[in-house]
Amino acid sequence: MFGYIQAAKEELKIKEWNTFRAYYCGLCKTQGKLLGPVTRMGLSYDFTVLSILLDSVRDSQTKIVQGRCMLNPLRKRPVAAPCEALEYCAYMSVELTYYKIKDDMLDHTICAGIAALPFYAPPHKKVKRAYAEKAAVIEQHLQTLHKLETENCRNVDEVAEQFAKIMEEVFAMPGLEDRALRALGYNLGRWLYLADAIDDFEKDREKGQYNPFSTREEILGSAVPLWYNLGEAAKAYELLDLKKNKGLLDNIIYLGLQGTTRRLLEKYDSGENAAEKRQDAMERKNIK
Repeated sequence: MFGYIQAAKEELKIKEWNTFRAYYCGLCKTQGKLLGPVTRMGLSYDFTVLSILLDSVRDSQTKIVQGRCMLNPLRKRPVAAPCEALEYCAYMSVELTYYKIKDDMLDHTICAGIAALPFYAPPHKKVKRAYAEKAAVIEQHLQTLHKLETENCRNVDEVAEQFAKIMEEVFAMPGLEDRALRALGYNLGRWLYLADAIDDFEKDREKGQYNPFSTREEILGSAVPLWYNLGEAAKAYELLDLKKNKGLLDNIIYLGLQGTTRRLLEKYDSGENAAEKRQDAMERKNIK
């Protein structure tokens, strides 16, 4: 369900791309230190973006230092020094990765799940101790989501709502109980669930696995909700008081997410008027 929130790298300044990489490496190191080195394998760009976002609404300045990566120890690279946002995102990253592994096992991806789950079980317990209430909310919505998927729920809005609630909770970092952050997480959560379902549609159909969409026509019909959720996410984002990294975050919110949405829909809309219809949908929802 992760890997869809990315920057439009070709539009970034070199300094902004280096900052993105620094937070990615910082999250990797923080996650390994707090929750075990194996958990680094589940690292995603989504939580890198969240760590940048959460750190950027805080007054504190996060230092970028030179460090080494275990995959390339001979070359130093920029690394964000430990901070509250990185530590929080490390815990949330592990929590959702743990449940993704369990979900993969239920979807009969047995070997990968059996191999990975023992390494994530102890960190999962640590997350539940550190963020008991938040972990309980996430687990509750995931259980409801699993129940709906097991029942082959055909109401896309109903299943997407559960993941939206999960991301709403994840974006609400303790000490930053901002309504705009919650609204941003909620709308990105709905967008993420729909994006993942669209991306996996053909694979799920071949394997006989659950997907909320039944036909390609239904996927094309989801274009407006996708753009709508991006529009609402952008509105919430604009309410945030960013202290730093605005250019990088603008790129992700206004260019990266749009690019991902276009790529996903283009697989199912190859008609002559596809580009024109996508542009019309964007304009109707006031996406920048």
